[in-house]
Amino acid sequence: MRTAHGFQYGCYSSDGGLTWSEPKPTSLAAPCSPATIERIPWNGHLLCVWNDHSGDHPFTPGQRTPLCVAVSTDEGQTWSKSYVLENKPAQYCYISMSFIKDHVLLSYYTGMAAEQMKVVALSKDWLETHFFAKPPDPKQVDVFRAGQDHVSTYRIPAAIVTKKGTVLAFCEARKKSCVDQTPTDMVVKRSFDNGATWGPMQVVVPGKGDEAIMNPCPVIDKDDGTIHFFCNLFPDEHSQNIPGAVRQLWLQSTDDGATWSEPVDISEQVSDTKTWASLCCGPGVAIQTTSGRIVVPMWHYEQGGGEMDYFNNIFYSDDKGKSWNRGDFVAGFGDENQVVELADGSLMQNIRYGRGAEGRKVAVSNDGGLTWLEPYMDETLITPCCQASFLRYTKKIEGIGRNRLLFSNPASTSQRVNLTVQLSYDEGKTWPIARTVYAGPSAYSCLTILPDGEIGVLYETGEKQPYESIAFARFSLKWLTNGKDWLHEKVLPVPADQAQ
Repeated sequence: MRTAHGFQYGCYSSDGGLTWSEPKPTSLAAPCSPATIERIPWNGHLLCVWNDHSGDHPFTPGQRTPLCVAVSTDEGQTWSKSYVLENKPAQYCYISMSFIKDHVLLSYYTGMAAEQMKVVALSKDWLETHFFAKPPDPKQVDVFRAGQDHVSTYRIPAAIVTKKGTVLAFCEARKKSCVDQTPTDMVVKRSFDNGATWGPMQVVVPGKGDEAIMNPCPVIDKDDGTIHFFCNLFPDEHSQNIPGAVRQLWLQSTDDGATWSEPVDISEQVSDTKTWASLCCGPGVAIQTTSGRIVVPMWHYEQGGGEMDYFNNIFYSDDKGKSWNRGDFVAGFGDENQVVELADGSLMQNIRYGRGAEGRKVAVSNDGGLTWLEPYMDETLITPCCQASFLRYTKKIEGIGRNRLLFSNPASTSQRVNLTVQLSYDEGKTWPIARTVYAGPSAYSCLTILPDGEIGVLYETGEKQPYESIAFARFSLKWLTNGKDWLHEKVLPVPADQAQ
């Protein structure tokens, strides 16, 4: 319905029009001008024609131009990218719509004083091509390959997109072998074209002598674009079981990842160096919450009962890194983990659990990560005991859009194969959408959101075993859902730091 509030409003009736829900704004930005909406007879989806003032197309505030068309596959909850039908400096209003065989007929007034009426026919083929065509499959691009730059193996990917739109791909450059805690540099490559091509490798933190720099975990500050980067220093391959030996490092970049500050050791602030061994962050990404808190997922070992006990929690900063604190542990066993902020402001941690279970451990915090509710197992997220990526994609804002969470891992209970991305619409309670990105050997992964709203995933992969290369693939929401859902481009995805 037409309003003067900058959006078309909508309401619903479940009793044949006798009563109606309270009108709420839709995601269709518009001047004070009527829109028309009808159901497409051959596929049941909704078609809307209106004056799109979202900013995707040039327009004059208050004027009834341009005239655009969009479709919805979810009963009007979200709308596709709009296509311009008319954009000349004129007024287009009072549209009527009807369907005749395989065409849709539109009639509308044009001109400042509605002095003319125009009739336009859109064919079924035109609608199918612009809105329902099969999206392209993901294309795998190698970012790091074993043996390049005199490095034995590249492992443990982390990806993030800067405020300028640069894609950063981090990983461990294991110089002598694939084994954990062997001499390792922390490295990065940058892409300026959404992951299609990549620049030269840069060393972010060098491992000196036998040192291993491990567990990349970046986050972007939503205010000034500073890149906060976290990783761990292992003095040598024998240090992981020694309390206080492994150190938590933090560094920053203020120039889009071109250069980096010297690492700062924050271990004393975020851990108990007397009892904790093998202190680790992530790996994957950290987040910044809507309050501005930087939240970094972490885990560590403690010796007890004849075997190593694993615990996970988070550490955080409310002052952009001037000081750091840590939250309490999630109950029970758990190690590598990722965290997202839910729509209600709580935090959800998704955790690797390696003691016989075939699913993922999940815990929720209602106080910013200080304490955690009793965890539970999500057996639908099958795993061969491997790291996974967990990321917010979109967030419903003031009734507009949908909540969407993403999850990626090798979806198998027996071996590291079948890199799969899953989608949740109910804040991680269920995962109705799952699609394989790569069916072959695959292991650790990291999801990120590209500037155009498409999804990127950086993952370990190969033909015979999953550590031959680290590759990047990108795809649309439309591809992920087999055309059942797509991103309405006026409601942009949550940034890679999950802050908005």
